[in-house]
Amino acid sequence: MYLGSFCQQRPPFFQQNNDVKTTKSSQTIKMFFNIKLYAKRSPFMTSAFTRVRKPILALYFFLFAPTDFDRLRRISRDLALIRSHILYEHCLRRVDSNLSVPTLGRKDFLSKHGWGVGSLNSYRRVFLSAYKTEAFEKIYRNSSEDLYRLLWFHREILVKSPGTIKTPRIVKLVRGAKMSLVYFEFLAEARSINDDELLTAALQFRERTKALFFGRYDSVVFEFRREPTYRDGVTKLQSILEKTGNDPDLPLKIEKRLMQPDVPRRVTHGDISWGNVLRNGFILDFDKSGYFPAGYEFGWVLGKYHDNFESPQALESLARDRIAPECAWTLIGVLYFSAVFYSRRAGPKMSDGFIVLLLERTRFLIENERAQCKRQTRL
Repeated sequence: MYLGSFCQQRPPFFQQNNDVKTTKSSQTIKMFFNIKLYAKRSPFMTSAFTRVRKPILALYFFLFAPTDFDRLRRISRDLALIRSHILYEHCLRRVDSNLSVPTLGRKDFLSKHGWGVGSLNSYRRVFLSAYKTEAFEKIYRNSSEDLYRLLWFHREILVKSPGTIKTPRIVKLVRGAKMSLVYFEFLAEARSINDDELLTAALQFRERTKALFFGRYDSVVFEFRREPTYRDGVTKLQSILEKTGNDPDLPLKIEKRLMQPDVPRRVTHGDISWGNVLRNGFILDFDKSGYFPAGYEFGWVLGKYHDNFESPQALESLARDRIAPECAWTLIGVLYFSAVFYSRRAGPKMSDGFIVLLLERTRFLIENERAQCKRQTRL
């Protein structure tokens, strides 16, 4: 995210990301300095730990600064909470000695944090002295697909449609041996839209990019199967199918069919969410963008933010009316990707039965399309 006034809530101190493992020393330090462990004992102890924990942590991170990107990513939120730019840049140089941080004027850590594995989870608002402008700083691992997709979108897509998509431009890119600093235009006022407006936002994005065609095959850009959230959804979907006595390989068969060249593709944002779509028309964070099957974007939005459908038929009716009134393969994609992303939040609001029926309906539509193709071939 590139900023804004919506970044007001500060996360709990030492909030842990569950998708990574921490070392024993890291766990010990986090346990020792977590103020909640002492809050019930006495107000004096609470006040004392509040005053001393940051200097002690700063000293620890200075003496035992990380030397690899993964550990730096795990502690990046803690470094931001210490709010020492000298220490932060010291840790950056320890990981990548070839990284040259540009001359910066004012520097502020933002209270909004990320969750990605290809970038640090701490952000800064900085003043680029050479450009005399404020910028949003985000730090990526050089080998991450997030950085690859971001640069693909800005260099391949935006240049083909200048002015069509409102997004903060990249002001400066600094490459090191292991990491890259990306500086975006800073948006001072950034109010996000509500969850119930995301489907409309996805439709508007498709309308703006419908004329864009990307013909050169690129595995990172074309392969939606590389996305961690998608893979997690497929794993959970297979578990649901196996638990309910259905074929657990069905998702793999459907995704293989969706990779065929006759399935229409569209420029896809990949992470249409409340924090990435602003009321002023700007769209942020193209780290998950790609050239995916046409239903991917809408399956993501429906599967993540809409759980009020009474039945799979109700979801299909909405998809036919608003998303895919004429294209059967787009409808198939919407239903399939909805099932995948619903699987990541299966529970009281979205039952296993609903998800299985949605997938079965997807298989029926694919078989129906295959039968129609055979009839047309005979004619």
